[in-house]
Amino acid sequence: MKGRTVAASWYHYLVMAFNSNTESEPWISFLWNIENYSYCWHKDDNDCIETPVMPLQENITWYVETDFALLAEDGLILHINPRFKPRTLDKGVFQWRESLLNLDELAETKRKRFLSRDTLRIRCRLWRTDGKTVIPATFFVRTVLSVKKKSFRWDIERFSSFICGRKETFVLRSESSDQQAVLNIRVNGQSKIVISIKSLHKNIKFLKFKAFMSDTNGCKTDCGGRNVFPDAIKYPMCKLPLPFTKKYLMDNKNVYLKNDVFSLCVECSLLVRWV
Repeated sequence: MKGRTVAASWYHYLVMAFNSNTESEPWISFLWNIENYSYCWHKDDNDCIETPVMPLQENITWYVETDFALLAEDGLILHINPRFKPRTLDKGVFQWRESLLNLDELAETKRKRFLSRDTLRIRCRLWRTDGKTVIPATFFVRTVLSVKKKSFRWDIERFSSFICGRKETFVLRSESSDQQAVLNIRVNGQSKIVISIKSLHKNIKFLKFKAFMSDTNGCKTDCGGRNVFPDAIKYPMCKLPLPFTKKYLMDNKNVYLKNDVFSLCVECSLLVRWV
């Protein structure tokens, strides 16, 4: 996701308690795990995922300082923002946005540490700055991006007669037979084979698909893939040119075109909601 920055958007009702005998600077910690984070579709600050809401027990106003961190799976701090200036927590409610890190600027091996098991782990800590103390406490919240995965074999018969302008269509359906997406394959004027995909379901937020070509021995060749974001998901704008032309396949039909059939294996993943 180009230019994707991790930005925590917090909106909590806090459950907190007081104790004058606690240590001089205790904190409240919030741990937030976002599962299937690679399917997060947000590309700007105008759209975000919010943490689940917690119940209010203290109807008071606090003045707090905060820090935010990204954690490894074992709890090790991988990145931390400096402790931030005092903020107002009015009657147990606070809301703000904090930019943490641009994951796309990290090397692949380092990015994997931040997204172990495809889960982003965020920690927020609060300190009171009004001279009163609080019992240290930790709250854990979890957001799961609900992803549906589909895979299918797509055979294009009579491929030798598959001319420019002709297209074949495959409709991807849910378990209840609802239409979720439609894929088209065609040959363009340069003999390139192109797949386009369009979402048909209003609840789909983000879509990934990958294509593999199957030869006459059943061996698969990776033909690449695409991520389809909300601004393009309702239109057939997302196209995947395959790395082979029709001419190449015809010249090697004994390898790729058993009985004049061009066989693809397609994998699709659809994000429909989060919980």
